Amino acid sequence: MKPRILTSALVGVLMFLSAGLAAASPASAAATAGADRTIHYQGATFRVPASWPVVDLDRAPNTCVRFDRHAVYLGRSGARQDCPAHLMGRTEAILVQPAGHGAAPAAQENTSAREITVSTAELTVTASYGTDRATVQAVLDSAGLPRVRRTQPRSATPAAPAVAAAVSASTTSYTGKGFDLCQAPDSSTMGTWKASSPYGAIGIYLGGVNRTCDQPNLTSGWVAQQASIGWHFIPLYVGYQAPGACQNTCTAIPSPSQGTADADDAIAQLSALGFPAGSPVYMDIEPYSPASYSSLVMGYLSAWTTQLHARGYLSGVYGNGSGVISDLVANYGSATMPDLIDFAIWPGSGSTSTSDPTIPDNEWANHQRIHQYAGDITETYGGISLGIDSDYLDVQQAGPGSGWDDFGDGRQNPAIGREANGAMIAFAVSPDQQGLYYREQSAPNGGWGTWQQLGGAVGGLPVVGRDPDGRLELFVLGPGKSSIQHIWQTAPGGGWSSWDPNFGGPAAGLTVGQNADGRLEVFALAPGGANISHIWQNAPNGGWSSWDATFGGPAGGTPVVGHEADGRMAVFVLGPNGNSIAVREQVAPSAGWGAWNGSFGGPAGGLTVSQNTDGRLEVFALAPGGANISHIWQNAPNGGWSSWDATFGGPAGGTP
Repeated sequence: MKPRILTSALVGVLMFLSAGLAAASPASAAATAGADRTIHYQGATFRVPASWPVVDLDRAPNTCVRFDRHAVYLGRSGARQDCPAHLMGRTEAILVQPAGHGAAPAAQENTSAREITVSTAELTVTASYGTDRATVQAVLDSAGLPRVRRTQPRSATPAAPAVAAAVSASTTSYTGKGFDLCQAPDSSTMGTWKASSPYGAIGIYLGGVNRTCDQPNLTSGWVAQQASIGWHFIPLYVGYQAPGACQNTCTAIPSPSQGTADADDAIAQLSALGFPAGSPVYMDIEPYSPASYSSLVMGYLSAWTTQLHARGYLSGVYGNGSGVISDLVANYGSATMPDLIDFAIWPGSGSTSTSDPTIPDNEWANHQRIHQYAGDITETYGGISLGIDSDYLDVQQAGPGSGWDDFGDGRQNPAIGREANGAMIAFAVSPDQQGLYYREQSAPNGGWGTWQQLGGAVGGLPVVGRDPDGRLELFVLGPGKSSIQHIWQTAPGGGWSSWDPNFGGPAAGLTVGQNADGRLEVFALAPGGANISHIWQNAPNGGWSSWDATFGGPAGGTPVVGHEADGRMAVFVLGPNGNSIAVREQVAPSAGWGAWNGSFGGPAGGLTVSQNTDGRLEVFALAPGGANISHIWQNAPNGGWSSWDATFGGPAGGTP
């Protein structure tokens, strides 16, 4: 190792900066623009702006290495830096450290984070930049360091090296107290606080153009170590901000589409730390004004969430209760919403509660909230003090497992709906019957996002209908099949209402159809299977009638609904003994019902109905014992039926 030398002139201006002591202000830096000084370190010579203070980390190892102020840091950054809890922003600053063993020359740039990293056999240099990349490049060039090769567009972000998942996505779910701070503590501190403090989760700042603190501890090994002793995580990403945020020290959003690139970078950082798909990451949005920036921020967050979903991750947003959170609440149901919110209200209603009067109870209602209830405080446990912000988490967002259960209602498949924009959405119940989940395409014909929880008390599989205005309405059997639960979108493609506790109805099995005038109609099998009741909307997109228990039967299974070419609904159901099929049709579109036809015949182990492109209905039925499928079809649209054809074949092990 070559000797470490500082020029005598430099020694005279050497500054040991504590966490609270600033480097030169932008005004003083400007006053000396054009003046340089020379630094010699580990055999390399750098020319840096004279106004930038120099920090000797070997003499002051607890100094906070921060990239929001002009400075040059020399030496290995400390594992226990004395940093304020909540620093934001990034400007031109340089950290020069001795290279690790076996280091090879390399240069790469993360344009999303505005950071250049250069390595030689002797040095590793991390250079951040805000709006003045040329200045940091000139400093690097003055030392003859390798340049980043621009073989890709400047906007491209090199992917962080992928590693095997160090933890499961469930480590980002937690109910209880947590804390966050600018720099991830070393493992010794984490062990002491796990044993002595009331906290069980930690917020980690994993990237972003406005992340201020150096993170020497934050590696995949560190994440795995903390998870092994019981810590949970709040992954935070400090991306672009509204103009004027962070008292003008943060880099502003260049365009809403930047949210897509930042989502990709956040996923790269999650992967490098060992977090798998299905994990959430929270975009940190600092307070902003005036209100004219709301559309810019909402567009940026919409792009962020859309891209995370497209790649199988959950989207979170952190912000002030009167800032971005209020904008999200104001746009709930009419814009792309994050899956989770982390709101800062000091002190909030109920302190550690995740409820607050400013956020309606039916929004992010299903274990989708974190409340940062105190900030800029110092707490000591096990003799170790940290400057932190305190949080209370109610996050339970692990997706449903494999092996969907039948629940005894004859429907083994999840319900599939279609959003107003044409994208598909799937609904299913977790095998433990503890929650209803949904997963949707990021765009029509596009990829799929991750599973998200709708909550609810469930006892069977869901069915879904769509109102004429494009809103989806979901129905599912309640616990014990004693009632039917009902929830609906508050706007086309938007968020969801609260569960309707009064929908009621018989509940041994259910299906939904749609009248020709657009009104939804639900048919439900009474417990014991002897009869069918139905309920319908009084007007398209409107409220509901009372249940009518006179729809009748015979009924030996869950009904299915087909739609004739002229718009009339037809309800098919297994007979009481499961050895035949009965059908009942409307006498006219959107009108009353004719008599049951109990002589429809057919095998009857299970059935489904579909429609040919010419409008003819076709019924498929499972033979008793499940060895074969038969089918029957209309001879003409709205017309009579063929004979049953038993040659459709199989293999058949369940309802077609």
